[in-house]
Amino acid sequence: MWEQIKSLFQGGSSATPVVIEPIRMEDGLLLFKPKEPLKLQKCKIAGPCKRGYLEFEIDVLSHDEEGGFYRGKLQNETFSLDAMQIQKPKKARFEVSVAVTSPEIKGNVRTEDLALEGARLLMKEPLKRGSHVTVNLHFKDPLFKDLSLRSEVKWCCKTRKGLHHCAVRFFMIEKAEKEVIKKFIQNKAALGGGRK
Repeated sequence: MWEQIKSLFQGGSSATPVVIEPIRMEDGLLLFKPKEPLKLQKCKIAGPCKRGYLEFEIDVLSHDEEGGFYRGKLQNETFSLDAMQIQKPKKARFEVSVAVTSPEIKGNVRTEDLALEGARLLMKEPLKRGSHVTVNLHFKDPLFKDLSLRSEVKWCCKTRKGLHHCAVRFFMIEKAEKEVIKKFIQNKAALGGGRK
């Protein structure tokens, strides 16, 4: 945060940040449209604020070619969202890698993050938006029983290294299953794993 404030007074970095139009926070990522194409890497962007534009750091994770949108993880998320006047989602997401299997998804699959209502998955093959898949979460911890949850694919797009990531929403999830996810997240947070 201090680096951002310092850059305001010193004129920022030598590389010109790309101006973006932020859309919203979605599944733990900023959904946005840049004024020019971006690479899938960490970079600086210029987001709108009350007095023009402010420079932010973002890790650009994926590009939705169909809609022209990009998704990325903001550094100093709370400060950045407040400055751009974007409401932070009320439901917390926790960055944690959990092994996933599914009859509808080939190859190795894991979560990038997990929430009570869904997850962001990383896999080799793309999934069709709107399709229904079974997500089997393998916690690999004797304290938490594995879960098998029916889910709907909300979006899917290419990310780095030829992989895809997508967001799924759990439906037909029982209260006891939500409680398992909640306790798993609380346990990981207490042990210092992952990030909200």
